[in-house]
Amino acid sequence: MATIARTPKPTKGLVNKLFFLWVLILPFSFLTALATGIIAADKALAPLLLALGLFRMTTASRQRQRFIIFHISIATVFLVVTNISLIADTGVFWTQMGVAAVNMGYFLLPILFIRDIHYFRTASSMIIIITMLACLSAFLVSVGLLTLPYERFAVSRLGLEYLPKSVGILSNYGDMALLCSFTVLLTAALPKQDYLFGSGSRTVKTLVMFIVLLGVIGAQSRSVAFSILIGLLSYRFLKFFLKKSRGRQAAKGMMTASLAILTATILIVAAPSLFDAVSGLGGQEEAQTTIEGRLGQYQFAWNLLKESPIFGVDAHIYMKMGNAIDFIHSLWFGLSLRGGVVALIVICFWFFWSFNSSMKFLTDSTRYKEALVVTAFFSSMLLAASFYPAHMVTPFWFMFGIVTSFSCLERPQYRSK
Repeated sequence: MATIARTPKPTKGLVNKLFFLWVLILPFSFLTALATGIIAADKALAPLLLALGLFRMTTASRQRQRFIIFHISIATVFLVVTNISLIADTGVFWTQMGVAAVNMGYFLLPILFIRDIHYFRTASSMIIIITMLACLSAFLVSVGLLTLPYERFAVSRLGLEYLPKSVGILSNYGDMALLCSFTVLLTAALPKQDYLFGSGSRTVKTLVMFIVLLGVIGAQSRSVAFSILIGLLSYRFLKFFLKKSRGRQAAKGMMTASLAILTATILIVAAPSLFDAVSGLGGQEEAQTTIEGRLGQYQFAWNLLKESPIFGVDAHIYMKMGNAIDFIHSLWFGLSLRGGVVALIVICFWFFWSFNSSMKFLTDSTRYKEALVVTAFFSSMLLAASFYPAHMVTPFWFMFGIVTSFSCLERPQYRSK
C-alpha cells in the first residue's frame, strides 16, 4: 500500500530559513541601502543564497536539474543580448552586465529554492505579508502617520487633493502593482488551509483585502489599480472556461484573454483619448502632465529604436542618453533600447514558455487553485511592465521567478506501507 511520505516543512533548515528571510526583507531594499550607506540587505544576502541554491541543485532530481539549467541558459543569453551593443566601451559594458546579473539572480533564486507545492505556498504566504507591509506603509505615509528616511510623494492623480500619493517602503509603484495583484489573486483562489500558513479564514482574507485597499488609496496609482483589475478579470475568465472544459478550450480562452490584455495595454500607452478619460477621474492637470511626460518618453524611445533596431543603442549613444533610457517608464521600451528586437524575442519566448508550462496544471487537482493564480497573474505582469521604470525592475524579475518556479514543482514522494 502506498502512502504519501511526510513532507518536510519548507522553513525547516538554516538554508531554507535564509531564503524566506530574504523574501521578507525584499520590500526594505531601498531603506536598508540608505541605512547601511553601502548595500541593501537583500542584495548582500543574495550571492550567498545563489551559491547555496546551486550547490543544492546537485542533489535534485534529473528533471529538476534540466529545468534549472534551461533557465540559467536563457538568463545567460538574455544577459548577453541586452548588453552586447555596449561592448565597444568595456567599462560601461561590464557595469551594465553587473546590474543585469543582479536581476537574473533575483529571477533564479525562487527557481532554485521553491521545489514543491509546499514551498510555493510558503513563498506565497510571505508575499502576502510583504504586500500588507507595503500597503500599510503607503497609506500611513500618505496620511502623515508614518515618516520614513526617504519618502516619495506626489500630487494626487485621482482628485484627492489633500491626500498625496506615496509608495511607502517600496521603491516604485510597479512593485506595488505586482505584489497587490498577486495577493488579491491568492485571496480569491486559495482555500483556507493553503492561504497564509493555513490561516485563510474569511475574517483574515477580509482583513488582507482591506489592507490592500488602503494601499491602493495611499499609492493612488493607476498601474496598481489596473493590474489588480486585469488580474481578477483574467482569473474569472479562466474559471468560466474551465467550467466548460478543462482542456483545449481553456487554453484558447486564456490565450484570447492575453491578446485582449496586450491590445488594451497598447491602447493605454498609445491612445491620448483613453488617457484623457482616465485622467478625468480626478486630479486632471497632474494626471495629464504625467501622461504627456510618458508619451514623450515613448516617442523618444521609438525614435532611438528605429536607429538601432537589432541589438539596441550602442555605447556611444548610451553614454550620452543613458539616464533618459534607464528612466523610461516601460520595461518593454527599456529592453528594446538595451537589446533591440533580439532581446524582445528572447523575453517573449521566455514568457510564453512559462505561461504555457503553468497552464498545463489547470487540470491537475493538486495544483489547480495555484495554477489559476499563476496563469492569471501573467496578465497583471504584462500590464504592470508597461509602466515599470526600466532601471528599477529587480522585484519584477523576482515575481517572474516565483511564477516560473511553479511549472517544475516536484511531486509528493510516495513510500510503501
